[in-house]
Amino acid sequence: MFLHFPLRAGTTAVQITVLTRQIREVQGDGKISDRTAQNWYKRFKEGDLSLEIKPRSGRPSVVNLQDVKQKVEMIPTTSTRKLSEELGLSEDTICLALLKLQKTYKNSREILHELTPQQANQRLEICKTLLENTQELRFFKLIVTCDEKWIHIRNPDNRKQWLDVGQSAEHVAKQRRFERKFMIGVWLNFQQVIYFEIIPKGRSFNSEIYCEQLDRMHASLKSK
Repeated sequence: MFLHFPLRAGTTAVQITVLTRQIREVQGDGKISDRTAQNWYKRFKEGDLSLEIKPRSGRPSVVNLQDVKQKVEMIPTTSTRKLSEELGLSEDTICLALLKLQKTYKNSREILHELTPQQANQRLEICKTLLENTQELRFFKLIVTCDEKWIHIRNPDNRKQWLDVGQSAEHVAKQRRFERKFMIGVWLNFQQVIYFEIIPKGRSFNSEIYCEQLDRMHASLKSK
């Protein structure tokens, strides 16, 4: 149908667009797009009057997901650029394919060092023992943990209260940030506090303080 409409040398893209609209008025919408009309005009202008659809140049727009999956699983560290070159697809197409395959690009997890077979077996045995011990209450009695806690000189009671409808709760002054307080290191097991010690003013609960209190806590337990 495009051949039956008047074409002259020097026809511009705007004129082709107008001509395309005329074709659509005759043939109906959806028959031909402006871009398709320009491509056909270019072929006719170059003397190619055949109506065969020739294979397009450039990368294919259809991607085989299995090909992408096979490449990625064969070399997990490959890049989208490398896949693009190997499969003849654009990087955007590769990214969409990987998204459909639910593949994510993550860094390797680093460890301090690679374990020897002996170290790996030793860790396995320790883990098995710990799992077995959790079935016995005696195991939990052996655990002693430590924490630091601030003790305020003024400790207002701001707990919730049961009140009648319409009754207002008592007013309690809010603790100020710089009120007098001190820090203690508390050592406890699953039942009770077994040792505590005030941390000297101006010092933080660092590894040095921790080790010092650990020795004194251990000596205190042995003396009981």
